[in-house]
Amino acid sequence: MTSNGRRSFRLRIAGVLALLVALNGLFVAALVWAYGTVIPGAVAWALLALLGEQPTIDFLDLAVSPLALVVLTAAFLVAQAWYGYTRLLSDVWEGTASPEDAPDLHAAVTRLAAQADVSAPSIAVVDAAHPNCFTVGRAGNATIVVTRPLLDALDPDERDAVLAHEIAHVKNRDVTLMTLASLFIAIAERAYRATSLLRRAQWFDREGMSRRASLALDWLLPVVIVSYLFVAPILWLFPPLARLANETLSRQREFAADDAAAAITGRPLALAGALTTLYEYEPPQPDEDLRRSAEGLRALCFVPFGGVRDVERGLVEDADVPDADAAPESDGSSARDAAAASDDTGTERAARARRIDDWLADRPSAPASTAGTHPPVEERVERLVERSAVDP
Repeated sequence: MTSNGRRSFRLRIAGVLALLVALNGLFVAALVWAYGTVIPGAVAWALLALLGEQPTIDFLDLAVSPLALVVLTAAFLVAQAWYGYTRLLSDVWEGTASPEDAPDLHAAVTRLAAQADVSAPSIAVVDAAHPNCFTVGRAGNATIVVTRPLLDALDPDERDAVLAHEIAHVKNRDVTLMTLASLFIAIAERAYRATSLLRRAQWFDREGMSRRASLALDWLLPVVIVSYLFVAPILWLFPPLARLANETLSRQREFAADDAAAAITGRPLALAGALTTLYEYEPPQPDEDLRRSAEGLRALCFVPFGGVRDVERGLVEDADVPDADAAPESDGSSARDAAAASDDTGTERAARARRIDDWLADRPSAPASTAGTHPPVEERVERLVERSAVDP
């Protein structure tokens, strides 16, 4: 990545960070307003009205000072960062691999980290149905998590290219930001669903319910009405806005990491070959439990968790899979041209170039969506092929 490109990337990352902080602040303010002012005020208004009083309640009062709101937002962000980090690592530490367990893997990471001028991350090798890789932590304390099928599916050059991609994320300092963005989406969606579930509380089957419990449910009615009418519409705004920030960030970070990995290894086609190999991977047995637990990991993975083919098979939600069968348009460059232009014209590189060209030729005209967490794999591969042709 050129200095101008790196500066532009950092500006975009800063913009997404500012948007994410603003969304968190507005989200905290909405919760404080809803559950500190609106709902208590509505309940108090109803009680006073029943007693014949004429209540006067300011529903626009935020109930906390601006300074307190800033402190609450900061605490909310810190809690997200800590929880997201520990939650991801809780499933990783048992798979941590020592240099004695995986000497080749450690040697590759150490060498690539030195080339990227960052501290070598630790490594965890975990069992999973799919080949994949992701990074958690931050610069100076990062862990690259590799699944065993990835080590079996890729050749050494492709494996090194994927590791360089993950090291680039560490160097770009975007791992923590992506963790926060993904976690905020989950929190915002759950908060919205909770307000919607309150509405259903009035439809519970009261048969067998004690009189006290039934009476408590009746007293819950003002909370239900206010939450559903005023709180839910506001909370509904946050998930789509958070997804927009998440998609903008993920697209930029993946392209930046692809470019950096190509620069570190000097083999753009190796990374393109890894993408096509992982795209086509068919697990011997789908891991449904792992897929369900992968929501927080998908945005961090080298390819969307479970493989992009899961999107096409309908195993990953929110995918827009095209029906067109036509091959994508190309600017005329091909992996074979890039391989021919390089001094490295070995049999293995030529075979990889043919495989990439054949894979691109078989792809539909419209790239498949990857659930909003990654750019289309076709676009990533084409960019790497073009880079290899220009700078083989």
